[in-house]
Amino acid sequence: MVQRGADQRDGRGRPVRMTAKGKRFLDKMLPVHFTFLARVMQNLSDKERRQLIKLVGKIDPNVRV
Repeated sequence: MVQRGADQRDGRGRPVRMTAKGKRFLDKMLPVHFTFLARVMQNLSDKERRQLIKLVGKIDPNVRV
């Protein structure tokens, strides 16, 4: 689903790109995933959602909403 290449400027690098198969997989999987997340989160109030986002950010600062 991804293809690794060679970095022409730096032999240590291995750039990756998504293949057509990878894109088709994401196009099929992401709507299902987001529907699942919406269902999981549906019983949280706005305040609880904000709190959850804050807590997840403490666990992993790289998570962005």
